[in-house]
Amino acid sequence: MSIMALLPSLRRFARSCLDSWDERVARPLWFGTERTQPADFCLARRTEFPFRDAALPNCDEPILEHFRRFNAYEQFEYLCHYRAPVTIEPRHGWMFSDGLHFIRNSLAHSEYVRPPSLLNALTLSIGNKQVPREKILISLRDPGELNYWHFHNDILGKLRLLEELDIDAGIPMLVSSGLYAKPYFQYYLEASPLKNRKWIVQSGNEFIGADKAIFCQSLPHSKTNFDYALRLLSRPPGDASSRRKIFLTRSARTSRYVGNSSEIEEISKEFGFDIVDTEQMSPADQIALFSEARYIIGIHGAGLTNIIYRNSAPLDLLEVFPPHNCPPHYYWLALVYGYGYGAIQGERSAGATGPQGFRVDPLSFRIKVGEMLEGSTRPCTPDADRDRVALSAPAN
Repeated sequence: MSIMALLPSLRRFARSCLDSWDERVARPLWFGTERTQPADFCLARRTEFPFRDAALPNCDEPILEHFRRFNAYEQFEYLCHYRAPVTIEPRHGWMFSDGLHFIRNSLAHSEYVRPPSLLNALTLSIGNKQVPREKILISLRDPGELNYWHFHNDILGKLRLLEELDIDAGIPMLVSSGLYAKPYFQYYLEASPLKNRKWIVQSGNEFIGADKAIFCQSLPHSKTNFDYALRLLSRPPGDASSRRKIFLTRSARTSRYVGNSSEIEEISKEFGFDIVDTEQMSPADQIALFSEARYIIGIHGAGLTNIIYRNSAPLDLLEVFPPHNCPPHYYWLALVYGYGYGAIQGERSAGATGPQGFRVDPLSFRIKVGEMLEGSTRPCTPDADRDRVALSAPAN
């Protein structure tokens, strides 16, 4: 067997070793150094269960089992102002106070993030005096910062929260060089008032310091996050008269793809769907495409975030899940916008050329497409007050 054939297994083994190190050694070590924060550290926070009583869509029971579990999750947001010197490491964006004490909630969803690397800590302890410093900054560093969905849900969600709490728009904002280079980030910079903000771009090996820092986490999956995105771009409602049907295809180079895609795409064409790959489309072209899409079929992935650009005009979505993994992001997004939603789950395929390939049963797919076009995918109208809960003051 060639070395190239062994590479995927070697990568998985190395990753499992790193995960084991993080959980057994690095995470307890770092959490033991966590700095206790002053009483006024958190300026605002709220917690809620926004989807606990959410209507379930017309899906098969294995998918509904996933959705019921996720619907019970607690969601929360906060905004913090750390009024003491910090240094921000480049790999993930963790903040350290003096003495290498790390600030756990300086990264949103920190429970899912790999702890700071010991190499970064050693670099910081040796070269701290050479770190460039700002008087104050807002960190937008985020675990999902390079993902299109997380850009809308988390990065723009943070900007929405900062605006709601009337945080000074003149404070410079820190982003990673990876996010700054993304075409969709540049599109928002050029097409919205974000171009008037001051940006600090952190490269992959650059530590950045500040005398004071602000960081936050927005309420995940809140309609207000996505409405903020539409407001930034001054997007009009989608064309309600459009009947365009879109099948979003993905190549085998991506992390998830349908192994029998040619068969599934042929069925889609029979129902009048255009086969579209958005991978090479500009952000502006993607927004225009989704604004006129009345029916969408797509594999679970960040590209489905674009359904927000339909902007409350009628839309029905059929989401195609891989086996054993049914995240609720686009079910929830369809729910809060009142879109129709249905889903189908694929099955493992021995003929797929990679671990992320799967097969979709053609007969089941044909039935689901017919149900969508007949209008049987629509969930109940969401609670109109769900996203209007005000932030509360911190508890004493």
